[in-house]
Amino acid sequence: MSFDDINGYGDEYSLESILAEFGSKPETDEDRRKDEAETEPRSAAMPVQTEDDPYVLTMGGSSDDEPRSEPTVDLDGDAKPKVSDSETFYPQPDPSEEDYAQYKFDDSDFEDVEYASDEDYDEYGDDDDDEEDDEPRPSLKERIGAPLVAFAAYVVMKVQQSKLSFRAAPPEEAEDLGEEMLPDKAAKFYDKHIPWLKLRTKLSFFLSLIMAYISLGFPVSGVLNDVGVKASVLLIMLLSVMLFGADVFVCGAASLIKRRPDANSLVALSCLISVIDAAIIACGVKDYGIPYCAVAALTMSFTLLGSVLNCRSNRIACRSAAALHNPYTLTAETSVSGEGITLLKSRCGTKDFVRRTEEFGPDEAAYGLMAPYLIIISLLLSIIAAATGGSFRGFAHILSGIFVFSAPFVMLIAYPLPFFVSAKHLIKKGAAIAGWSGLFDIGKSKHVIISDTDLFAKSAISIEKVHILSGTSPEKVLSLAGSIISASGSALAPAFMELMRKGNGSLLRIDEFTCHESGGLVALINGEEVLCGSSGFMQLMGIRLPQALALKDCVFLSASGVLCGFFEIRYTPSKPVRDALAEIMRSGRHPIFALRDFNMTPQMLSRKFDIPTDGFDFPSFAERYEISAASPSDASKPAALLSRDGLGPLISLAHHGKNLFGIVRVCVLLSIMCTVLGAVLAFSYFCGGNFTAMGAERVLIYMLVWLLPELIMSFVLYRKQQ
Repeated sequence: MSFDDINGYGDEYSLESILAEFGSKPETDEDRRKDEAETEPRSAAMPVQTEDDPYVLTMGGSSDDEPRSEPTVDLDGDAKPKVSDSETFYPQPDPSEEDYAQYKFDDSDFEDVEYASDEDYDEYGDDDDDEEDDEPRPSLKERIGAPLVAFAAYVVMKVQQSKLSFRAAPPEEAEDLGEEMLPDKAAKFYDKHIPWLKLRTKLSFFLSLIMAYISLGFPVSGVLNDVGVKASVLLIMLLSVMLFGADVFVCGAASLIKRRPDANSLVALSCLISVIDAAIIACGVKDYGIPYCAVAALTMSFTLLGSVLNCRSNRIACRSAAALHNPYTLTAETSVSGEGITLLKSRCGTKDFVRRTEEFGPDEAAYGLMAPYLIIISLLLSIIAAATGGSFRGFAHILSGIFVFSAPFVMLIAYPLPFFVSAKHLIKKGAAIAGWSGLFDIGKSKHVIISDTDLFAKSAISIEKVHILSGTSPEKVLSLAGSIISASGSALAPAFMELMRKGNGSLLRIDEFTCHESGGLVALINGEEVLCGSSGFMQLMGIRLPQALALKDCVFLSASGVLCGFFEIRYTPSKPVRDALAEIMRSGRHPIFALRDFNMTPQMLSRKFDIPTDGFDFPSFAERYEISAASPSDASKPAALLSRDGLGPLISLAHHGKNLFGIVRVCVLLSIMCTVLGAVLAFSYFCGGNFTAMGAERVLIYMLVWLLPELIMSFVLYRKQQ
């Protein structure tokens, strides 16, 4: 058949005309099941329909008779199979209710799961409502002590999880912490203990501010003008603050006893040394001024505040994980792009998400590493300063003045404050970051993988016109096109599956499916060689096209070397995707465009989104199929959860995480600088015997000055998110 025989290069068919010609009634599910029952047995390598969209097909599948074979990427560094001629792909029917049965659960599926008994949670919960009336009611002491013990147990659990590093230890080095708590139960756990923790924090700050007022030298009346009386009052208030933060003090003391001091140990020692100093001054040694009780009390208060913010952030993250239905999981991979950390979006579940949110932040990890050295150095500097200044009588005051800098105000809110501000913002966008470990993965990532659906969602791709050349059955053309496009797993698959369904087409057996290096698709269908691709691909393969048919955004189809039809595709660009592409260019993160749609070229993206694409990485089509089919490795853990499709939410989360990562690192660095410079200044003044220059009021002002930048950065982060 020559092109002279074609009237106007083919007849233009609408969906209505196709339906009118090949049946007025759409094919029912029962008819499709009968047709599928008559087809030949399918092999293991076939396109698989996703649960979200029955018309979105991905490469790969499974069979009961043959092992799975699919072009995936081994993220652990093993050999990566290429898309070759030997790979065979078969279509798969729409999933039935039985196919989804394995993903549905009821109460009977959890009968064999062992949970803790109610008695194990008695110390965390309220009194049992079924108690007998004659049972004695708990005393006030028990009601106040039980929450303290409960929260202390929680902090001890976190101590066991600490790896004393800026990042979580590898799985093989991590301690077995037992079964991970479900997100909804974890959220309830935090929700139950936050009110009591907030109350203790407020009371602690109330007393600490009164102590700061006295220590700063503001006017007082009566006997409070005496240094000894001031020391006594400050001592009593500090002991009260230590009672409100008993869990912090107990955990810090326990770590000291185990000879593994951490950040809580520094807070506990700072309070304890200040208590000793205040007691000595109250007993009559008034030559060195008032004690540093207000500084230690404020450190304890800010530590409690950091605990409140951590608990609230974890509650938000756990609620997000429990509320999001089948969310996207963002993981950090190291072997997808070949170098650096690459962000991979997949649906691998929320396993280990709760556990990662509970890991220690960088502030606790940093001061945990520094704690042994800070304790030893502070003691040595105090001895030297006392010896040089000739004032061993004031050794306790010198030690207290130097050691308070080992636990500054900013120490344990450097991470919780900005992260809490971020968590409140991300929950509104349907996203959540898995604590510091997840933030570390996002902040250190250099690459991000972009797929077809990230650029154009299902609703953004439509088939505008269908051209079927004379002498060719429309039903055959639709079946051939739908089958080969579906096998490719590109973003065109949903549109062609819908067209094939409306036109009474059917998925056909596909043999020897390959992706040509130019992007076109080649396969054997019913013994015919079927080619599908752009006009350039058709001309490369020797298929004659008139000049008038060299259309952009068009899919051409040929069978046995003869052009049999073509489809005009409409790609509708969206502003959020355009903004996301522009954001990638500004952020410095390297995008990898693993696009399977042969129409999505750099020229097409530049034309649709009106942006330059010179710096974008478009691998070869064989590599695109491998990268886009990649799945997280066994060692991968979730860095974040994302509920929305498209490139905009992905890039927004990655950009937000990178900014937050930088802010947290700056805050931690500022707190360390506050510690080092403060200790050096205190040592220099005490060596010269100048106790006035290191009075409690000046230490308070010094600490507040270093606290101000962290508050400003957190406020700026909050304003940017509004």
